[in-house]
Amino acid sequence: MSYPKEFAYGTMVRSDGSGRVASVLAFQSPANLPLRAVMWSGRRKAWIYAPAIVAMYLFDEEYMDRTARVDRSTAEETARSVLNTELPAEETLRQMCEEGERLGWSAGPARS
Repeated sequence: MSYPKEFAYGTMVRSDGSGRVASVLAFQSPANLPLRAVMWSGRRKAWIYAPAIVAMYLFDEEYMDRTARVDRSTAEETARSVLNTELPAEETLRQMCEEGERLGWSAGPARS
């Protein structure tokens, strides 16, 4: 079994109750394969491979109310207008996932 070509997308709001978007999520979660996920990290000001963090927001009942599923065009507009960044192309997202898996990352690269 292999990963689909397309990604699903979501937004995550801040924990302060403001309802403001803090991140855009791009993920692949096919049956019988581990979650692959990239997210915008506001702290790092970068897109990072972080399936452990994204899984928490997608599947943990404590955090699920802070996420919303959106289509690619909404994710692109949110990234641009709210986060001041561009959502990577799906090919770039795939490459980021492959690199993150190869390097054994679960919550982004080590901070220097």
